Amino acid sequence: MPDRNKRRAVVIILLAVSLGFNVTYFMRNRSLQENLNLLSSRMRAEIQGEASLQQSSGELIQKVALLELEYNSQDGRISGEQLSELRKGVMSLPHVTKRLGFITKLAEDDQGIYLELDEVEWLSGAEAVAAAKAAGLVVDGDELPNNFYIRNDSGESVRVPLDRDVQIAVLDGAVHKLIPYDELISSEPLERLFHVTSAGDKGVLLEEQYRP
Repeated sequence: MPDRNKRRAVVIILLAVSLGFNVTYFMRNRSLQENLNLLSSRMRAEIQGEASLQQSSGELIQKVALLELEYNSQDGRISGEQLSELRKGVMSLPHVTKRLGFITKLAEDDQGIYLELDEVEWLSGAEAVAAAKAAGLVVDGDELPNNFYIRNDSGESVRVPLDRDVQIAVLDGAVHKLIPYDELISSEPLERLFHVTSAGDKGVLLEEQYRP
């Protein structure tokens, strides 16, 4: 299937999922209605061939993250299952990638702002236990604390350019809150674990990973 047809199919799926949200809630919540309008605009632009793929994908990624923050603060007025499906649809768009890793550098040069990420794998369950045993961190009969293991095979960092309007969600206890880029710099982000979502070659969303 050509890339354009794939994009159309994904966006139509996103619209179908978004329409599954509670209609009454949309009517009394303007920000959610704006998100639905964005998805609709995205579909029309793709069909007409007028959209910048990187920009529109980045906007969708950020809007879904905002919806998730609203979901976590609205006592279940939005279906978590539908919201999860919406995120999966966005993440399946062409040129959208997601990495998990520790930030080792956050800086700016003549090419713009960027971070360096030491990529890792988040493992859970039997896979986590097996990896921890292979690393010599647990032996037979021992339990793996919190039932997860972070595997870092390379120890090397990759450069990830950031969009100037990158959206940043850091942990405040166990809950995410949005902060501006300047605040991230001053909050000592190095060696903290983040999911970094990119549209094209630019990171548009940073989400700190909770670790029990």
